[in-house]
Amino acid sequence: MSSFQSVVGLIAGLTSIAGAGYSAVQYARTPTVGEVLAVVRDARTDRPVRDATIEVLTAADTLVTTLRPADDGSARGALREGAYRMRASHPKLGADARDVQVIPGQIAEVRFQLAPPSESAPRSAHRRGFAPVDTTAQAVSKSLGTAHRLLRSLF
Repeated sequence: MSSFQSVVGLIAGLTSIAGAGYSAVQYARTPTVGEVLAVVRDARTDRPVRDATIEVLTAADTLVTTLRPADDGSARGALREGAYRMRASHPKLGADARDVQVIPGQIAEVRFQLAPPSESAPRSAHRRGFAPVDTTAQAVSKSLGTAHRLLRSLF
């Protein structure tokens, strides 16, 4: 009877160890990183921008990594789960920024359309490295101004 108890105890111990090992392997397999795919194109020609710089920043604007696009204008990088800001820049085409959420085991695609900064843009926008973007209020104001001029020319 004591041999039977020894065998049962040995099997129970081995099963317990195997279960713990299986759990550890499954835990280690769970991805903790995701991937970002950045695609940089020229807004005027829709051609890939090969010599752009892509910076990945934290929410606190701390640089995490810098990516360089390949010949097709795309760049890939592995990142830990979380929220990031990506900024693509080019000396002649200005800069653009996007927010991205990285999810473990998935690819987050971010597309950039770079265009030369306009000559009428405020200097502060160029100093920060971002091309100025019209807000909704500015766009509505421009549209109303255009409509007003059109109506005045008709009457």
